[in-house]
Amino acid sequence: VAMKGGKERTLLIAKEIDAPDDLDIQYRGNYEALVEYLSSTIGDLEASSTLMQKVSEGAEEHAVVVTGLVYGILTDPSVSDLYLKYLALVTKDWTVVTSFLRRVVLEKYSRLLPSCQHQLLWVTANLVRQDAPEIDHVCTALLRFFGVLSSEQSSDQSMAPLHAVWLETALLAILLENIAWVRNKGAPLVPYSVFVYLRALGAHIQTGREEIFQLIHHEANFCVMMLKEKFTECQIVGRDLIRALHDVIAIPQMSEIWMSLLGSALSPSRWCPPGSLEALVRTTPPRTLLSTCLTPTIESQIIFMLREVRFGRQKRYQQWFLSRHDLMGSGERLIPDMVRYICAVYHPPNAIIQSDILQRWAAVGWLLQCVKTEWVSTRAKFALFYDYMFFDNRVEAVMDLEPAILLMQHSLPKYAALTNTLLSFLFDLVEFYDPPGSASTGSGFSRSDMIKDNVRLALTCVLEKGVVSSLEFMFASEHISASVKERAKTLLGSLYKPSATPSPTLASRPTEAKTTPSPSLTSRPKEEKMNTAVLNPPVAPVPSLTPGPAPSVKETHPPQSSVPTPVKSPAKQKPAKQPTQTAPPPPVRRSPLARLQNPEEVTPSKVQQTLIEILDGLNYDDVTPDLAQALICVPGFCVSPVTRQVLLGSPSVDACWLLFDMMRTYRTKSGREHKLHYNALKHLFNELRKVTSSLGARLMCFLVVSSVAPLFRMPDSTFQVKIPKRLETTTGINMEMLEASSTQFGELYSELIPQGQFH
Repeated sequence: VAMKGGKERTLLIAKEIDAPDDLDIQYRGNYEALVEYLSSTIGDLEASSTLMQKVSEGAEEHAVVVTGLVYGILTDPSVSDLYLKYLALVTKDWTVVTSFLRRVVLEKYSRLLPSCQHQLLWVTANLVRQDAPEIDHVCTALLRFFGVLSSEQSSDQSMAPLHAVWLETALLAILLENIAWVRNKGAPLVPYSVFVYLRALGAHIQTGREEIFQLIHHEANFCVMMLKEKFTECQIVGRDLIRALHDVIAIPQMSEIWMSLLGSALSPSRWCPPGSLEALVRTTPPRTLLSTCLTPTIESQIIFMLREVRFGRQKRYQQWFLSRHDLMGSGERLIPDMVRYICAVYHPPNAIIQSDILQRWAAVGWLLQCVKTEWVSTRAKFALFYDYMFFDNRVEAVMDLEPAILLMQHSLPKYAALTNTLLSFLFDLVEFYDPPGSASTGSGFSRSDMIKDNVRLALTCVLEKGVVSSLEFMFASEHISASVKERAKTLLGSLYKPSATPSPTLASRPTEAKTTPSPSLTSRPKEEKMNTAVLNPPVAPVPSLTPGPAPSVKETHPPQSSVPTPVKSPAKQKPAKQPTQTAPPPPVRRSPLARLQNPEEVTPSKVQQTLIEILDGLNYDDVTPDLAQALICVPGFCVSPVTRQVLLGSPSVDACWLLFDMMRTYRTKSGREHKLHYNALKHLFNELRKVTSSLGARLMCFLVVSSVAPLFRMPDSTFQVKIPKRLETTTGINMEMLEASSTQFGELYSELIPQGQFH
């Protein structure tokens, strides 16, 4: 058991220029003392007696022996089984052991040697089997280091993806192997692990790597199991449980959870009490929970910049932070959690707010500028405005709202595009945010109205507390686009107080700023005849695809009387007054939404005919989020799972999926193609081509081969696609475009189809 050849043990990766680590020195000394105790013993019995005698001398000697044993287990795998037996024999206070392990995890995990990381998980698994007191705190601490790579691991580019998910896989194996222990522990282990694994699962889905597909499957099963069996404990996650579920609803098991949470009759089981969704969105998550998504190092460095770095001198700190945590690469997925942490966890004192220290809104703005991936950008903005949607001034602080409103105000005029983007995103959330399937809940809980009222309450509180003096920058600033101003006036109503200064003329209005859409259907600008905002992002409106304008009806005036007045006297008489001729009013066209909301037209005997008539006369202007939700509720109309969620964070893609589903349903029920079928496909294809992520390319190819063109699987497991001539002529889709994505479609097929995970 002695150190062979005098080899010095160490926990940490260290370079020659690094100073000795105090924690490593302290516990290495305990390990050396332990080796000295055992050096004069012969056999296990004598060694056990010696250690028992030492630990009985007092608490200090007990700590030296047990921490020395743990240090030996971590640094020397060859004696780990023997030392673990000694540890079980001599330990009187297990909190000494678990506190040491937790300290090693929180303070040194990212610097541990890979062999020590493996030993750390090994000893944790064994202590879980023994149900050591407070070992669940060690598991909770490990949750904070998902995706963290040591310098040695990150240098190996070929194995970096597997190293990044190694801890998640190993810890999940421990939890699943000891699932009865997990159930008995309850909070905080159950809610924290469910939340962190849901966040990790959302990121894993976006990467789409084949080597982690099995991990995705096990993560989903674990989260579903815990949510169904321990929902009461999971409720402390609060509204952030809904935020985490958004990213994983594409998985069938999670979709079932979501429908149960909504209280839908479509769900096969009701495992949560009625009103659970309403209770969740009104519950603020614990600050320690939101911190769990970030490593202690990231958390401390963010706090340092927000407490110590002066505004204007933060660039070199930000550049170092950017490169240290690879925020432009694999670490980008942490940016939404950083934004959420800055808004909801760290609230600076007034002394810092009134000083020249770097403010939270500036840090959030910098993080948003670092984002390059669309789905990360969408989730970062969602995290920024999340508390606005469910704000309750009786229990929540205005500090949760401060970064977003100050960022929008201070970004003018230099970063006007950012302010336009954020305002558009907020208004999209107010108007159109409603999680998939919510229209079919029947719970009577009007989320849309609630969100609108909460946002108004939040902005009112911002004004009352003096965070900003007014909201004039939303309504009258020359740097805000006209469409955003109109939406602000429409949605914020009572908060709009027009100034005495006349508004700029039409000629002096600024050019529309480029905006980024929110994760749901975008609004329809009033000045457009066609619903261009639903079909396309505001930056690239498409030409109208509706038929040419209807012939204008010339206005007719009643003719002047041509009957001469009888001459009875030379006096001039007034002509007789003719009755005004009024044209009969044109027939009123009932909107599709009105027809679907009429109970008489959606009876079982009439619903199929009503659907065909609605789809037959459908125009682009009819396609609204309300219509989408109403259609989802109609028996016999099947909306694809892609329409029910936000996979790409692109509202135009979501809207095009909805249109294409409508056209496909029409063809199924009527036996003929809709007049807008190929136009809808053209828009969908063009929107998918704009998405640069791997998932976007896969969906593009999947759309064509599964929904439009015949698909043939060849004996060599390759695929051949035959594109109809009309399709190629109308949409511009050709074989060259498909060949560019054929490899990705093959990966998608091999990943998602065989095991029945996706349908």
